[in-house]
Amino acid sequence: MPKFTPSSAHQGIAVFSNPKSVGFDYWVALCMGATLTEMAVASFHLDAGQSISIVFPTTIPATLGTYPVNLKITSGSMLASKSDESIIVEEEVITYRYYIWGYVSKPGAIDAEGNWIPGTGGGIPGTVTLAYTEKVSGPPYQKPGGTFKTIQTSSDGMWNTGHIERTTPIGRLFIKASCPGYKDSEWEWFDPKNNQMTRKDVMLFPVQ
Repeated sequence: MPKFTPSSAHQGIAVFSNPKSVGFDYWVALCMGATLTEMAVASFHLDAGQSISIVFPTTIPATLGTYPVNLKITSGSMLASKSDESIIVEEEVITYRYYIWGYVSKPGAIDAEGNWIPGTGGGIPGTVTLAYTEKVSGPPYQKPGGTFKTIQTSSDGMWNTGHIERTTPIGRLFIKASCPGYKDSEWEWFDPKNNQMTRKDVMLFPVQ
């Protein structure tokens, strides 16, 4: 069933046809709920064999729940009702996604001529483990107590990427990345809740 947020504005569209050999005047009401509350009305004329699309500007009810939708059609002394479908009125759910990218750094080196070559990034697919815990309080960069939760990751050969998905924002995150042969990397991510989709990069360096 279609889902809508409370008190939101929408447009319902219905197509009407007159299969008879003479024209008729029509009055139609778009109704919602078990009591057939009229949400929008329209009146029009259809000649023989004519069809028309009617737009019904509608405000969704403010109360959460399931509402049957009906069309109440009147032409002269004739009254008909068409049950169209039901809709669900519910609060919008916002999904917050926090992406964490683990990056492995290759060590620097000295070439044959004695020149220093800075280290570069180089992925080790599937070996970077990312974990996090929420930090409620405490000084900046101080590792909080509690259990770290491991994040499922995937690799493109350079980055190992994982994300946290929530319906409520996170205030502060403490992130830990580890990889065999590399120093564990720990970072505090301040106030990531400002965006519904945001990213933090974490780099690991070789054990010397």
